[in-house]
Amino acid sequence: MGAISNEEIECIENIIEFNKPSNCLEIGVASGWSSGQILKSLQKFTPESTLVGIDFLDYCYWDRTIPVGKYVHSLDYYYKEKYSLFTEHHILSVKEHLENHFEPFDFLFIDANHKHPFPCVDLLFCLSILKETKAIVVLHDINLPFINPQFPSHGVNHLFYELKDCMKFESVSNEFKKSNLGVLFFDFDIYSKQEVAAQLENIIKKFPIEAELSQEYIDRINRRDYGIK
Repeated sequence: MGAISNEEIECIENIIEFNKPSNCLEIGVASGWSSGQILKSLQKFTPESTLVGIDFLDYCYWDRTIPVGKYVHSLDYYYKEKYSLFTEHHILSVKEHLENHFEPFDFLFIDANHKHPFPCVDLLFCLSILKETKAIVVLHDINLPFINPQFPSHGVNHLFYELKDCMKFESVSNEFKKSNLGVLFFDFDIYSKQEVAAQLENIIKKFPIEAELSQEYIDRINRRDYGIK
């Protein structure tokens, strides 16, 4: 848990360089350090691209005096022009707005609540706003409980290693000698969004719940109401 490392920044930059995403979404912003690195990579390789950030809080989870996205606000105007931030929101509360005002996303960075089943749920409810053909999903802290045992949150680990309907890549840290950044490459012409959703449902059910979902999430999952066409 914490800021992405220099090695992880380099990995994200390489992904952006070779795939050149046009519309990016980040769930879990905190200080905005990772947001700033994504924006810098976009400016370097695909300058017309944009980034949207969502965070459940309006302050950093580790320090109430630091506003969410502070680092981005310290950057030049160019970066701020390409950036939209929604604080005190989760994916369900802002999803309709994203559908109505933004093009589908082809790059998603998830670094929010790491407790199971939240990472699976974040991806599950993002499927309908990802591009219809291909999308890249980057997950931070895939081995968090093994690198930092004081944070026993297995949600990202379960999501990355259990999901099968995609290609995967791990960025191994020289510091920890273990990967902590995972990348999922989805081709929805091969495995449909419905198939991915079914796998996510199975992962949610397979492992012990580490944090309770709101009733709204539970009801939508029970109805399989994900907005996937």
